[in-house]
Amino acid sequence: MIGKCFLAHATGTVAAVTAVVALSLAASSPALARDWFVAPWGSNSASGDAGSPLATAEEAANRAASGDRVKLRGGTYRPSEGWYVGKSGITIESADGEWAVIDGSSMPAPGSGNGYFWRLYFVLQVGSANNVTVQNLEVRGGKERGIMLYNTANSRLYRCAVKDNGGTGILVEANTSDLSGNPYRYNTVDNCWVENNIRSNQNRDRGWGMGIGVHRVRDTTVTNNSVSGNWGEGIGYYLASGGYCGYNQVHDNYSVNLYLDNARWVWAEGNTIDTWGWTDRYRFDAPAAGIQIANENSYLPATNPAQGITLKNNTVKNCSRGIFYANYEQGGGVKDTQVYGNTVEGSWWLAAGTESANHSGTTFRDNVFRANGRTNGTDFQGTGLSVYNNRYE
Repeated sequence: MIGKCFLAHATGTVAAVTAVVALSLAASSPALARDWFVAPWGSNSASGDAGSPLATAEEAANRAASGDRVKLRGGTYRPSEGWYVGKSGITIESADGEWAVIDGSSMPAPGSGNGYFWRLYFVLQVGSANNVTVQNLEVRGGKERGIMLYNTANSRLYRCAVKDNGGTGILVEANTSDLSGNPYRYNTVDNCWVENNIRSNQNRDRGWGMGIGVHRVRDTTVTNNSVSGNWGEGIGYYLASGGYCGYNQVHDNYSVNLYLDNARWVWAEGNTIDTWGWTDRYRFDAPAAGIQIANENSYLPATNPAQGITLKNNTVKNCSRGIFYANYEQGGGVKDTQVYGNTVEGSWWLAAGTESANHSGTTFRDNVFRANGRTNGTDFQGTGLSVYNNRYE
């Protein structure tokens, strides 16, 4: 009797312990990530499984949990309005071995009898969501912007083709007046192909955006992209604080290839900026400027005067101006900026220079200015500049 009672008690104890351990493991183990499938032939009333795909990435994102993946089956999607993704922690990508194209050409233009409906200003937007990855897909043909990362942090665009949109190709932007302390940080645009955007300015009669634009956000990384033939700036940081712009291939954009306007503490390194002779993109009968720092007033009352910029080991070839600072309306000069180790060759008008202003703490040193049949001339105006140890060939 005693043995049976002990055995029963021991068995019950083991079962109870097993149950507690199982519950503990269940509580501590994360839910398995799920793949949600989307297809051009899908339906938003479907389950989202591989054999029953949804119709839009937006619907898949709405159903997804953090850690899930939204897989776009190959083919062309033609939304009637922009897809908005507001779910943190997810990945949106083409299905394995396939290529998805989101074509915004069927979307009406804002204001064309449709008012100014906000979903007509982009083809794909990640908005107010963090830690989102969009990769391995194509966005094209929108009347306005291609892809937006809006009010987001730690999000990433990787290996996306963004082309033939009416406005800015890729825009990383926040709606904030706090330019130095806002939480919209550490976003990345990497290994993307950005071409022939801002088509609304093909007649050169409008203002223009950028192939890749970084606006009112902090510490944005733009690396290893190909940015060409856009009808505005190539890559632009404006009203932006912090960031790394490195090892991009930028050529034949309309106005300035790399534009740092009201930008602070941006490090631009190892970029190759060139002109391949796309004469239809010329402005003032000449190719775009290479790298330009400026203080425009287009953004008043917000200001973020140029300061703390580093331009290192960039190659600038065959541009109208190589490396240049322009006052524009705000002026004030460029502060605490280091320009060194760059090679500028074949400039049409000027290899390097600054407009007259009260600059401070700014150095141009150890650069190579090579004529290559055009000019290696420089013109540094204003006070507060140190210019030394540059080589003229």
